[in-house]
Amino acid sequence: MLRPRYHRFAAFGLGVGTGGALLWLGIDVLLSSAVAVALAVSVAFQFRTNREFPDRWTGSGWRNDRWTLLSLAVTNFAALVGVRWLPLPNGYGAAVSFLIIFVGVSAYLGGLLAAKERGPFDDERSLR
Repeated sequence: MLRPRYHRFAAFGLGVGTGGALLWLGIDVLLSSAVAVALAVSVAFQFRTNREFPDRWTGSGWRNDRWTLLSLAVTNFAALVGVRWLPLPNGYGAAVSFLIIFVGVSAYLGGLLAAKERGPFDDERSLR
């Protein structure tokens, strides 16, 4: 099956494209690379979640979506409001904001994958 390979290629391509665009805009190499890696990992995690667990999405009610909303709202608030007051040039402030958002999204999706990949008896084994 070639689908995982295409997904990895798409995630890598988005990361390289974003990093290249940030470099072209004059952003530092390390910051551009960090944003590119965070975006690529976020996209790869999202593709894997959609591919491996299409039947295990949470419901659409408030009871299930409140934690997603809370974690992403805190991340976006830190990125968009908290970075605004730092003495950074315009391009760097936007790059740091994107870095915070992509790291938050990849952390959320990584936790989601870890929770979904747990087997039914993982809790019993960890208690021994």
